[in-house]
Amino acid sequence: MSNVGVRGFKYALLSQDDEQGVKYGDWVAIPGLNKIDVKPNSQSATNYGDNAPMETATALGDVTISLDLISLPSKDQAALLGHSVNADGEQVFSGNDVAPYVAVMFSGLAAAGKEKHVKVLKIRFQESDDSFETKDNNVKFH
Repeated sequence: MSNVGVRGFKYALLSQDDEQGVKYGDWVAIPGLNKIDVKPNSQSATNYGDNAPMETATALGDVTISLDLISLPSKDQAALLGHSVNADGEQVFSGNDVAPYVAVMFSGLAAAGKEKHVKVLKIRFQESDDSFETKDNNVKFH
């Protein structure tokens, strides 16, 4: 099924994950989702008997998520990466910062018009590359 649209990116900070249960903070929406890639890493194995496959097992490993947002507000980037924001609204980086676990969700639209709602319950974001280019007489979005 072909995907033709995506919208509604939200995240929630994981505040508890123990024997007592799992709890999250409030969902925070970040508008302007342009693209999201979700790449699960899974392994499969087949057990053979009597010269034929008898059973197959699959294990889900890491899931990699890449976001392309029109803009990521500094406060949200700080929250997702474990940084702080000072009184002037500037993001403060420290060598001791640790990205928190978060849940994310979004909705995708299939070519047939049906929505697919995706929720990943425990992931950690990491720093991404950033590049800048001088302005010229052509409009470019990066």
